[in-house]
Amino acid sequence: MTAAPGEQTCVFCHPEASPGVLLENEHVRLIPDLFPVAPGHVLLVSREHLTCYGAASPAVLAALEELSQTAAAFVREEYHVEPVLWENGGAGQTVFHAHLHVMPVALEAIEEVIESQHMKEVSGWDDVARLWHSQGAYHYLQFREHRRLIEGNGEMNWEFRRRVAMAAGMRVEGGRLVRSTTRADVDEVTHRWEAYRPTSCVSHGRC
Repeated sequence: MTAAPGEQTCVFCHPEASPGVLLENEHVRLIPDLFPVAPGHVLLVSREHLTCYGAASPAVLAALEELSQTAAAFVREEYHVEPVLWENGGAGQTVFHAHLHVMPVALEAIEEVIESQHMKEVSGWDDVARLWHSQGAYHYLQFREHRRLIEGNGEMNWEFRRRVAMAAGMRVEGGRLVRSTTRADVDEVTHRWEAYRPTSCVSHGRC
């Protein structure tokens, strides 16, 4: 089968370019983020080349929901921080291939944003898909029992990103945000997963 033009150059379409697959199922891969905002930052990447998860089939969304629970439990147990799940859905992306961020970020950084009137409460990924097909670009936030959507790519999206960056210890240099994480933090995710996975892989996907 010939790859579509976007797939030929898409980094997420080539697992060998990532730090390594931690866990996968039929539709989604869990990998370390190559440029983490904080130690423990991982990604849930669709195996199929999709713009975002709003464009995914029900089967892909079910697989994402299952694997995201495992990813969140891993971050929670190994990094002792309740993770924030975030997706740039067709807006604000640097790679236009569906990927959900799972990030250890302190609640204080986002609690006001979660309750903002600019964020729409949703019950799950089916609501995200409906928004994508009816209105297009969105941003998705999940934290504990909260699931929220920001329509479009407005000011609230950038305010959330700013708060996450500050909570993650990023600093401003020359007007740009600079990460404090290194490749050692990326490698550490894999090492921690190796110790964690015997209990987490019993009922989920393939290790």
